[in-house]
Amino acid sequence: MYYKTKKSRSNYRKNIGRRSRINLSMKMNGGLGLNDSVNINLHGRYVFTDQAHKHELAMFTFGTNAHYSAWLGLLTACKRNIVPFYILSKGDKIGIIRTLQLLDMDDMVIEVLCTNPNQRGRNAFNPRNVVRPERNFSGVQKYNVIEQIMREYPELNCAASSKRGYLIDDNVENTFAIEACPSIEFEHVLTNKQLPIDIDFDTLHANLLLNPIYNLNVEKLKLEAIETRHSRYNFIPIDILIRITEEVNSGIVSILFVDFDQTFQIWEGAIPFGYSSVIGMFNDAGINIEVI
Repeated sequence: MYYKTKKSRSNYRKNIGRRSRINLSMKMNGGLGLNDSVNINLHGRYVFTDQAHKHELAMFTFGTNAHYSAWLGLLTACKRNIVPFYILSKGDKIGIIRTLQLLDMDDMVIEVLCTNPNQRGRNAFNPRNVVRPERNFSGVQKYNVIEQIMREYPELNCAASSKRGYLIDDNVENTFAIEACPSIEFEHVLTNKQLPIDIDFDTLHANLLLNPIYNLNVEKLKLEAIETRHSRYNFIPIDILIRITEEVNSGIVSILFVDFDQTFQIWEGAIPFGYSSVIGMFNDAGINIEVI
Protein backbone atom coordinates (compact mmCIF):
# COMPACT_ATOMS: atom_id res chain seq x y z
CA MET A 1 0.00 0.00 0.00
CA TYR A 2 1.43 3.37 -1.00
CA TYR A 3 -0.86 5.65 0.99
CA LYS A 4 0.14 6.30 4.60
CA THR A 5 -2.62 7.85 6.69
CA LYS A 6 -2.16 9.99 9.76
CA LYS A 7 -2.97 7.09 12.00
CA SER A 8 -0.01 5.18 10.60
CA ARG A 9 2.37 7.97 10.03
CA SER A 10 3.23 44.91 14.75
CA ASN A 11 2.00 44.82 11.11
CA TYR A 12 4.64 42.71 9.50
CA ARG A 13 4.30 44.06 5.98
CA LYS A 14 4.68 47.68 7.19
CA ASN A 15 7.55 47.12 9.58
CA ILE A 16 9.58 44.36 7.93
CA GLY A 17 13.16 45.34 7.20
CA ARG A 18 14.41 45.68 3.64
CA ARG A 19 16.73 42.67 3.85
CA SER A 20 14.01 40.37 5.19
CA ARG A 21 11.57 41.59 2.53
CA ILE A 22 14.05 40.92 -0.28
CA ASN A 23 14.89 37.44 1.00
CA LEU A 24 11.24 36.53 1.43
CA SER A 25 10.30 37.88 -2.00
CA MET A 26 13.05 35.84 -3.61
CA LYS A 27 11.81 32.69 -1.92
CA MET A 28 8.20 33.29 -2.85
CA ASN A 29 8.98 34.20 -6.46
CA GLY A 30 11.41 31.34 -6.91
CA GLY A 31 9.30 28.55 -5.50
CA LEU A 32 10.01 26.27 -2.57
CA GLY A 33 13.21 26.96 -0.66
CA LEU A 34 16.54 25.14 -0.77
CA ASN A 35 15.43 22.91 2.09
CA ASP A 36 12.86 21.47 -0.29
CA SER A 37 15.21 20.95 -3.22
CA VAL A 38 19.00 20.97 -3.13
CA ASN A 39 19.33 20.19 0.56
CA ILE A 40 17.22 17.04 0.31
CA ASN A 41 18.53 16.06 -3.14
CA LEU A 42 15.18 16.78 -4.76
CA HIS A 43 16.10 18.32 -8.08
CA GLY A 44 13.96 19.56 -10.91
CA ARG A 45 10.31 20.53 -11.00
CA TYR A 46 7.41 18.27 -11.95
CA VAL A 47 5.02 19.47 -14.66
CA PHE A 48 2.27 17.78 -16.63
CA THR A 49 3.04 17.39 -20.34
CA ASP A 50 -0.64 18.14 -20.96
CA GLN A 51 -1.68 21.01 -18.69
CA ALA A 52 -5.30 19.81 -18.80
CA HIS A 53 -4.23 17.32 -16.13
CA LYS A 54 -3.50 20.20 -13.74
CA HIS A 55 -7.22 20.86 -13.35
CA GLU A 56 -7.86 17.15 -12.82
CA LEU A 57 -5.26 17.15 -10.04
CA ALA A 58 -6.84 20.29 -8.55
CA MET A 59 -10.24 18.62 -8.48
CA PHE A 60 -8.69 15.52 -6.93
CA THR A 61 -6.83 17.62 -4.33
CA PHE A 62 -9.55 20.11 -3.38
CA GLY A 63 -12.73 18.29 -4.39
CA THR A 64 -14.63 21.20 -5.96
CA ASN A 65 -13.96 24.25 -8.11
CA ALA A 66 -15.12 26.44 -5.24
CA HIS A 67 -12.56 24.98 -2.83
CA TYR A 68 -9.82 25.22 -5.47
CA SER A 69 -10.65 28.88 -6.06
CA ALA A 70 -10.76 29.61 -2.32
CA TRP A 71 -7.33 28.07 -1.67
CA LEU A 72 -5.86 29.77 -4.74
CA GLY A 73 -7.30 33.06 -3.53
CA LEU A 74 -5.70 32.65 -0.12
CA LEU A 75 -2.31 31.72 -1.58
CA THR A 76 -2.46 34.62 -4.02
CA ALA A 77 -3.30 37.05 -1.21
CA CYS A 78 -0.34 35.75 0.83
CA LYS A 79 2.06 36.17 -2.06
CA ARG A 80 0.76 39.63 -2.95
CA ASN A 81 0.97 40.84 0.65
CA ILE A 82 4.28 39.06 1.40
CA VAL A 83 2.73 36.86 4.07
CA PRO A 84 4.79 33.65 4.49
CA PHE A 85 2.74 30.51 3.79
CA TYR A 86 4.16 27.24 5.14
CA ILE A 87 2.87 23.70 4.79
CA LEU A 88 3.39 22.03 8.18
CA SER A 89 2.58 18.34 7.97
CA LYS A 90 3.32 14.94 9.42
CA GLY A 91 2.85 13.48 5.95
CA ASP A 92 4.86 12.69 2.84
CA LYS A 93 7.15 15.66 2.24
CA ILE A 94 8.16 14.70 -1.29
CA GLY A 95 4.60 13.88 -2.26
CA ILE A 96 3.47 17.28 -0.98
CA ILE A 97 6.23 19.18 -2.79
CA ARG A 98 5.59 17.43 -6.09
CA THR A 99 1.84 18.00 -5.76
CA LEU A 100 2.41 21.73 -5.25
CA GLN A 101 4.66 21.80 -8.31
CA LEU A 102 2.11 20.03 -10.50
CA LEU A 103 -0.57 22.46 -9.29
CA ASP A 104 1.68 25.45 -10.10
CA MET A 105 1.38 26.50 -6.45
CA ASP A 106 4.98 25.87 -5.41
CA ASP A 107 5.98 29.51 -5.93
CA MET A 108 3.36 30.54 -3.37
CA VAL A 109 4.67 28.31 -0.56
CA ILE A 110 7.83 29.19 1.35
CA GLU A 111 8.62 25.67 2.55
CA VAL A 112 7.18 22.27 3.40
CA LEU A 113 7.99 21.45 7.03
CA CYS A 114 7.72 17.76 7.89
CA THR A 115 7.27 16.38 11.41
CA ASN A 116 7.11 12.70 10.47
CA PRO A 117 8.52 10.83 13.50
CA ASN A 118 10.17 8.19 11.31
CA GLN A 119 12.27 10.67 9.38
CA ARG A 120 15.43 10.22 11.49
CA GLY A 121 17.41 12.79 9.51
CA ARG A 122 16.25 11.43 6.17
CA ASN A 123 13.00 11.69 4.33
CA ALA A 124 10.81 8.86 5.55
CA PHE A 125 9.45 8.22 2.07
CA ASN A 126 12.75 8.42 0.18
CA PRO A 127 15.81 7.48 2.29
CA ARG A 128 18.20 9.03 -0.24
CA ASN A 129 16.90 12.49 0.52
CA VAL A 130 18.94 13.79 3.45
CA VAL A 131 17.42 16.58 5.51
CA ARG A 132 19.73 19.19 7.04
CA PRO A 133 19.81 18.88 10.86
CA GLU A 134 18.37 22.36 11.42
CA ARG A 135 15.42 21.44 9.18
CA ASN A 136 14.87 17.97 10.61
CA PHE A 137 11.64 18.27 12.60
CA SER A 138 11.18 14.53 13.00
CA GLY A 139 8.77 13.91 15.88
CA VAL A 140 8.67 17.59 16.89
CA GLN A 141 5.35 19.05 17.99
CA LYS A 142 3.93 21.48 15.44
CA TYR A 143 3.87 24.47 17.78
CA ASN A 144 7.53 23.88 18.63
CA VAL A 145 8.30 23.94 14.91
CA ILE A 146 6.31 27.16 14.58
CA GLU A 147 8.27 28.69 17.47
CA GLN A 148 11.54 27.94 15.66
CA ILE A 149 10.32 29.30 12.33
CA MET A 150 9.01 32.47 13.96
CA ARG A 151 12.53 33.23 15.20
CA GLU A 152 13.51 33.66 11.55
CA TYR A 153 11.19 36.68 11.40
CA PRO A 154 12.43 39.20 14.01
CA GLU A 155 9.42 41.42 13.39
CA LEU A 156 7.07 38.62 14.50
CA ASN A 157 6.68 37.53 18.09
CA CYS A 158 5.29 34.27 19.46
CA ALA A 159 4.43 36.00 22.72
CA ALA A 160 2.63 38.95 21.12
CA SER A 161 -0.65 39.83 22.80
CA SER A 162 -2.44 40.02 19.45
CA LYS A 163 -2.89 37.31 16.84
CA ARG A 164 -0.09 37.16 14.25
CA GLY A 165 -1.22 34.17 12.23
CA TYR A 166 -2.80 30.72 12.17
CA LEU A 167 -2.07 27.04 12.28
CA ILE A 168 -4.86 25.62 10.11
CA ASP A 169 -5.24 21.93 10.95
CA ASP A 170 -7.83 19.15 11.15
CA ASN A 171 -6.32 17.52 14.27
CA VAL A 172 -6.95 19.25 17.58
CA GLU A 173 -4.14 17.18 19.13
CA ASN A 174 -1.75 19.52 17.29
CA THR A 175 -2.56 22.21 19.83
CA PHE A 176 -0.05 20.45 22.10
CA ALA A 177 2.64 22.97 23.13
CA ILE A 178 0.52 25.87 21.86
CA GLU A 179 1.93 27.86 24.77
CA ALA A 180 5.22 27.93 22.83
CA CYS A 181 3.67 30.35 20.35
CA PRO A 182 0.27 31.62 21.50
CA SER A 183 0.19 34.44 18.92
CA ILE A 184 -0.41 31.77 16.24
CA GLU A 185 -4.06 30.89 16.63
CA PHE A 186 -5.25 27.33 16.05
CA GLU A 187 -7.98 27.07 13.39
CA HIS A 188 -9.63 23.66 13.70
CA VAL A 189 -11.10 22.56 10.37
CA LEU A 190 -12.21 18.97 10.96
CA THR A 191 -15.79 18.55 9.74
CA ASN A 192 -16.09 14.87 10.74
CA LYS A 193 -16.06 14.07 7.03
CA GLN A 194 -19.44 15.73 6.57
CA LEU A 195 -19.90 17.30 3.16
CA PRO A 196 -20.72 21.03 3.20
CA ILE A 197 -24.45 21.53 2.68
CA ASP A 198 -23.86 23.18 -0.69
CA ILE A 199 -22.12 20.09 -2.12
CA ASP A 200 -24.26 17.35 -3.62
CA PHE A 201 -22.69 13.97 -2.94
CA ASP A 202 -23.98 12.34 -6.11
CA THR A 203 -22.47 15.12 -8.24
CA LEU A 204 -19.16 14.94 -6.37
CA HIS A 205 -19.04 11.18 -6.72
CA ALA A 206 -19.89 11.27 -10.43
CA ASN A 207 -17.19 13.88 -11.10
CA LEU A 208 -14.56 11.86 -9.24
CA LEU A 209 -15.40 8.73 -11.20
CA LEU A 210 -14.66 10.70 -14.37
CA ASN A 211 -11.33 11.97 -13.00
CA PRO A 212 -8.39 9.81 -14.21
CA ILE A 213 -6.16 10.90 -11.31
CA TYR A 214 -8.77 9.80 -8.76
CA ASN A 215 -9.23 6.48 -10.56
CA LEU A 216 -5.49 5.85 -10.72
CA ASN A 217 -5.15 6.51 -6.98
CA VAL A 218 -7.99 4.15 -6.14
CA GLU A 219 -7.08 1.37 -8.57
CA LYS A 220 -3.28 1.46 -8.36
CA LEU A 221 -2.34 3.23 -5.13
CA LYS A 222 -4.98 1.78 -2.79
CA LEU A 223 -6.67 5.06 -1.93
CA GLU A 224 -9.95 4.38 -0.15
CA ALA A 225 -12.67 5.18 -2.67
CA ILE A 226 -15.46 7.59 -1.88
CA GLU A 227 -18.55 5.42 -1.59
CA THR A 228 -20.69 7.33 0.89
CA ARG A 229 -21.00 10.80 2.34
CA HIS A 230 -18.93 9.55 5.30
CA SER A 231 -15.86 8.33 3.44
CA ARG A 232 -12.38 9.34 4.55
CA TYR A 233 -12.12 12.90 3.30
CA ASN A 234 -12.44 16.35 4.86
CA PHE A 235 -13.70 19.51 3.16
CA ILE A 236 -12.55 22.65 4.94
CA PRO A 237 -15.45 25.13 5.15
CA ILE A 238 -14.97 27.77 2.45
CA ASP A 239 -16.09 30.56 4.78
CA ILE A 240 -12.98 29.90 6.90
CA LEU A 241 -10.74 30.38 3.86
CA ILE A 242 -12.56 33.54 2.86
CA ARG A 243 -12.29 34.98 6.38
CA ILE A 244 -8.57 34.26 6.66
CA THR A 245 -7.97 35.68 3.15
CA GLU A 246 -9.66 38.90 4.27
CA GLU A 247 -7.45 38.97 7.38
CA VAL A 248 -4.35 38.56 5.18
CA ASN A 249 -5.48 41.43 2.94
CA SER A 250 -6.29 43.67 5.91
CA GLY A 251 -2.95 43.08 7.65
CA ILE A 252 -4.32 41.15 10.63
CA VAL A 253 -2.50 37.96 9.60
CA SER A 254 1.27 38.05 9.02
CA ILE A 255 2.12 34.34 8.65
CA LEU A 256 0.29 31.06 8.00
CA PHE A 257 1.05 27.42 8.80
CA VAL A 258 -1.24 24.93 7.04
CA ASP A 259 -1.56 21.18 7.47
CA PHE A 260 -1.74 19.20 4.22
CA ASP A 261 -3.64 15.94 4.76
CA GLN A 262 -7.39 16.51 5.16
CA THR A 263 -6.80 20.26 5.36
CA PHE A 264 -5.12 21.67 2.26
CA GLN A 265 -6.29 18.58 0.40
CA ILE A 266 -9.37 16.49 1.20
CA TRP A 267 -7.59 13.12 1.49
CA GLU A 268 -5.58 11.58 4.33
CA GLY A 269 -2.33 11.21 2.40
CA ALA A 270 -0.42 12.90 -0.41
CA ILE A 271 0.15 11.07 -3.69
CA PRO A 272 3.51 9.32 -3.07
CA PHE A 273 5.45 10.93 -5.92
CA GLY A 274 8.75 10.02 -4.25
CA TYR A 275 8.46 6.55 -5.80
CA SER A 276 9.59 6.27 -9.43
CA SER A 277 7.04 3.48 -9.88
CA VAL A 278 4.25 5.97 -9.17
CA ILE A 279 5.47 8.24 -11.94
CA GLY A 280 5.50 5.18 -14.19
CA MET A 281 1.87 4.49 -13.28
CA PHE A 282 0.90 8.03 -14.19
CA ASN A 283 2.75 7.87 -17.50
CA ASP A 284 1.26 4.46 -18.32
CA ALA A 285 -2.19 5.95 -17.74
CA GLY A 286 -1.44 8.74 -20.22
CA ILE A 287 -1.01 11.36 -17.47
CA ASN A 288 2.54 12.16 -18.45
CA ILE A 289 4.81 13.96 -15.95
CA GLU A 290 8.04 15.68 -16.96
CA VAL A 291 10.93 16.99 -14.88
CA ILE A 292 12.17 20.45 -15.89
